[in-house]
Amino acid sequence: MSERHILAADVGGTKTLLALACVSDVSEGQPKIEQQAYFENQAYDNFDALLQAFCSQTTCPPLTAVCLAIAGPVEGPSARLTNLAWQIEANRVSSLLPAQPEVMLINDFSAIAYAIPALQEKACLVLQAGNPRPAAPVLVVGAGTGLGVCYRVSDAQGTRVFPTEGGHLGFAPVTPEQGELLAYWQARLPRVSNENLLSGAGIERIFAYLASLSSASAELDGAVRQEGAAAVSRFARERKDALAIHTMELFFEIYGAVAGDMALAMLAHGGVFLAGGIAAKNSDLLQASRFMQAFVSKAPHEAIMREIPVTLITDQHAGLLGALAVAAELARQT
Repeated sequence: MSERHILAADVGGTKTLLALACVSDVSEGQPKIEQQAYFENQAYDNFDALLQAFCSQTTCPPLTAVCLAIAGPVEGPSARLTNLAWQIEANRVSSLLPAQPEVMLINDFSAIAYAIPALQEKACLVLQAGNPRPAAPVLVVGAGTGLGVCYRVSDAQGTRVFPTEGGHLGFAPVTPEQGELLAYWQARLPRVSNENLLSGAGIERIFAYLASLSSASAELDGAVRQEGAAAVSRFARERKDALAIHTMELFFEIYGAVAGDMALAMLAHGGVFLAGGIAAKNSDLLQASRFMQAFVSKAPHEAIMREIPVTLITDQHAGLLGALAVAAELARQT
């Protein structure tokens, strides 16, 4: 079978990573990446201009399929980035590329779900080995700017990924401390969702609650005002600041409880994969926290929860790998 070329991109709010790959046997195996390119989005007025720059810098052969993972809502052949005023149209992208290939747009979080088989062991940290069942649902949950949640199911018909709005479910406290945290923010927000606490802004909210009980040092308080959640995690890791550590411990305890609820709801025996930058950048704090205890603590179903594998994705290019996997599948169907 002749070689087929595919293109994939992970289009974020600040940067875009593209990969040109070759599929020599579309029935099996991972795409072989031939060229990669990195672009700062602020240098371009729109995605069309960025794509034209890529084509001018790269020897781009005729393409069979393209998949773009977009950091924003996708509606069929159209997508708009959440944190950048770019509208992307699949038909327009196709017209700018050699051979006018089929182009699919997917959400960047869904792309991570598609990437799971391609992730190498070095790109993951196993938190609980469990007893994986290949045909069972897989949960991908990731705290970052927001809280993303999706499920992946594989069967004889192929792989399907189901995006959800699970991040916006109402927060349900499971300890007295979490109950007091909820009451604090119920007085300040119209509704307290999981995302309100499991996100970068969520870390700041947890910190604000704890600081109302025990004042932060002037240095930590000033750093949080300037840097937000990044300062809290940095002071916890590097300064061993008690309030910062308490904040991150409570964050990961809530994260574990919420991830466990979602895994139990779908019986995600295919595994739970943690995505998003917060856990990956603070893996030491996560492992030292009560994350796994909170995940498993689902009486009367603790035995079920111990069977579910839990893995932290540490590869920051997982979205691109997922887009490549989707593009390869499009090539198989061509």
